Amino acid sequence: MFTIENLSKVKQDSVNKYLSNFIVSPLTKGSGITLGNALRRTLLSSVIGTSIFAVKVDGIKHEFSPIPTIKEDGIQLILNLKKLVIKIDSSISNKELNEYRLENWPTLKLDFKGKGVITGSDIKCPSGFIVVNKDLIIANAENENSALKLEIYATRGIGFKTFNENRELINSLGIIATDSNFSPVVQVSYKVEEIKVEKTSFDDELTISIATNGSMTPEECLENASRILINQLNLFKFSTDEKYNVLNSNIAPSNKKTISTSIIELNLSPRSFNKLKRSGIETIEQITSLTQAEIKKLWSTSGSHSFKEIKQALIKKGLSFKNN
Repeated sequence: MFTIENLSKVKQDSVNKYLSNFIVSPLTKGSGITLGNALRRTLLSSVIGTSIFAVKVDGIKHEFSPIPTIKEDGIQLILNLKKLVIKIDSSISNKELNEYRLENWPTLKLDFKGKGVITGSDIKCPSGFIVVNKDLIIANAENENSALKLEIYATRGIGFKTFNENRELINSLGIIATDSNFSPVVQVSYKVEEIKVEKTSFDDELTISIATNGSMTPEECLENASRILINQLNLFKFSTDEKYNVLNSNIAPSNKKTISTSIIELNLSPRSFNKLKRSGIETIEQITSLTQAEIKKLWSTSGSHSFKEIKQALIKKGLSFKNN
């Protein structure tokens, strides 16, 4: 059991290590749906997780190639690899990941020879990387002369990215981009029930059920989502010492500390992060001092994906570009 300050008690009922129910009561009547819906949407869309974003398979240059002596072709192999649940240790910061060049990326490696079923347990991980679902079937080697050698690229992120978006990070024909589903949350549901407080008075009881893929515990995900909501709502926190109208500015007083921090906190892709760094942009404050047009000018060629990524990252922190 843990408690949330200034709220009611939160009881955790763990079904297993991947599924937990959180019961919150008492809540003011009507606030159960508001809180439950906000947490559900944030849990499904905004919690940072880990996913693969590319794979290099010896002997094939694109996903439509057959793989000699392996039952699966390139497409089926990649579909299986996308089911890998990977955890990156907190000792590896977002800054380190953003500063890696693709050729120096700490890849997960698989080098299988012989006949048999190839699973997640056959993958060798670099320091700080862990395969959670080691029993996942990746491929089937058909005879004693079979061989499968590959490298898997994984990183942290938010939400979902298509292989087209990930392909912007890749500068080699031998590396195949994949879709990325970063969310550690598999399913969220909630229900609100009335609880009797007095003879004619009722409060709400909120139950949130959270199922994860195992890379994070349900309680870690819930705490993460709560912090995200708190940071966003701080935009509307008015100081008693300053006469401040949030409608006349992009930035509320409570965000002054946020905008002075490094762009590392935006959790951008290596491509976007490195471009900002090369342009001399080190802090979030520098980004918010630029207009949309000025940001777009940083890319001599198409940079629409990077611009959208930066814009979404600012929105998640309750910030925006400078008005034109």
